[in-house]
Parts: sequence; structure tokens; C-alpha cells
Amino acid sequence: MGSDSRTPEQVLREDYLALPPGAMVGFETQYDGCDVENPGAYQITATYSAQDLNVGKVRQVAGKADQIVTGQLHSTPATFRVH
Repeated sequence: MGSDSRTPEQVLREDYLALPPGAMVGFETQYDGCDVENPGAYQITATYSAQDLNVGKVRQVAGKADQIVTGQLHSTPATFRVH
């Protein structure tokens, strides 16, 4: 993959979403990755991976560069029971 020719300002505008304190972005889907055959309690956790290749470029122009999310964020595990 080649380098991104967009300006830092353009990358920030097109690839990032600024959220004010207390705001949230939601995502909902149905997971069909496995069949649970045995009764019992199970946990599921969501993980968000911030893997943008242009993070260094964007930090140059972001108003609060230290607030750009990098790495991984994990949700609190949700527990459910299969009967």
C-alpha cells in the first residue's frame, strides 16, 4: 500500500470523528461466529482497534493531539446465560 497523498487536514476531516465529552458512537450487529451448545454463563467483550496509518500526520494539525485514540479499547464484559 502506498503512502497517503492527502494533507493532514484532509485526513483529520475524512478519517476522524471528534466527540465532545459524554458523547458516544454506537455500532450494533449480530454475531454469528459460533454456536453455543452447552448451557452455562458466557461473557462477550467488544474491542475497538484504532489502527490508523496516518496518526503521526494528523497529530501535527489536531487541536488536541493528545486526545487522538490509538491502540485498543475494550468494553466491559457482558454476561449472558444459555439454558
